[in-house]
Amino acid sequence: MNLCTYLERAAREFPDRVAVVDPSGREWTYRQLDDTSSRVAGFLAARGVVPGDRVGVIAPKSAEVVATLFGIMKCGAAYVPADYTAPVTRNRTLLSDCAVAAVFLDPSCAGIMSEWPTPAVPLVSWFAGDDPGVPGVPFGDVCAQAPLAPSRLTADDGLAYILYTSGSTGVPKGVKLTHGNASCYVDWCSDEFQPVPEDRFSSHAPFHFDLSVLDLYVPLKHGSALYLISEHLGKTPQELAAFIATNRLTMWYSTPSILSLLAQFGGLEKHDCSSLRVVQFAGEVFPVKHLRSIVERWPQARFYNLYGPTETNVCTFARIPTPIPPDRTEPYPIEHYCFRVTDEEFDAIFAASDVAAIGAMHALQSRGFEVPADVAVVGFDDIPAASLSTPRLTTVTQDARRAGELLIDTLIDSIETGEIHNSLLPVHLTIRDSSVCDHGA
Repeated sequence: MNLCTYLERAAREFPDRVAVVDPSGREWTYRQLDDTSSRVAGFLAARGVVPGDRVGVIAPKSAEVVATLFGIMKCGAAYVPADYTAPVTRNRTLLSDCAVAAVFLDPSCAGIMSEWPTPAVPLVSWFAGDDPGVPGVPFGDVCAQAPLAPSRLTADDGLAYILYTSGSTGVPKGVKLTHGNASCYVDWCSDEFQPVPEDRFSSHAPFHFDLSVLDLYVPLKHGSALYLISEHLGKTPQELAAFIATNRLTMWYSTPSILSLLAQFGGLEKHDCSSLRVVQFAGEVFPVKHLRSIVERWPQARFYNLYGPTETNVCTFARIPTPIPPDRTEPYPIEHYCFRVTDEEFDAIFAASDVAAIGAMHALQSRGFEVPADVAVVGFDDIPAASLSTPRLTTVTQDARRAGELLIDTLIDSIETGEIHNSLLPVHLTIRDSSVCDHGA
């Protein structure tokens, strides 16, 4: 499903419900959010942005930025968010790397447009703020554009957004996510967390971080309200605890570090956070002593550990059993795959074989599929199946192996060297030499 369908459907069903509350406290209804996003789409389409183009967005979180993300997708393009506090050179590199056709910037990011590295300079629009002194279209003028109707909604396999890795192992890499990829995850979240229109979701993660996918699309699918948390508030535990209590948030999602800060320094005993019913964390190990502390403060909530690479948003999870035993010291690991694969999808991929290649299994998981329990377990060449971290991830024939390679070729756009190293550790083999070849070179 195209992600914009969530917003358009909610705007029809709940036009006057609050969709987004931005850090200043302004409330935007679903009608306002849908209309503004359609005007952003009209602005882009009128200036030559076409389906498949990429559009950068670099600014602090606001209702206008949320509308812009949806407007870009309504135009058929993909949004490329980046950190507005990052160095100018990094952000300029990211935008030029994916050849953005347009960019929406906070005026504080004006330096990005100086010394643009290619002859084709993208269309620029500025969010509200001081005059950046660089040519561009003010966001107010963008909103005066006639709405694009109908929207250019791409198919499930159309590109929705590109998230860049940190670059900790080298140059940042852009990970391309489709509407189908994200909606598969959103649908799983809907099944597991059971959101309702009365829910109030936090938006703690920045939009260039993959945790934001749940924050943005799950509430809008269900007509819930999304509360945007500024960077300053997000790092100030006492103010953050008061924010949760005052706004009666029901759904929370952040890294364990933030929850640990809340547990230690948030003064949770002073705040009534009994409205919280689901607390999710991802991205790091959660020290048990801090997890136990916050579970004791919020006993009414269900706690979830989510995990997955950027390519899948999230693909594994565990619900934390509560209360946490006082003698437990080990962190809680993930336990389950998030997704399912239909019989038709499984048959289409493995029509030629009744067993699955290890590569194909990993590729299936990157698409959000769970391997059926009755898949045969067979050894991978001389590697005993028992030595694999997940025994069902197996292979037998060259055809199956090639199927896995083809799936990986088409699905994985970003592979870090550290990920390759870590994926080999569970196999416990002695590897003398290895090499990686780019078949397209």
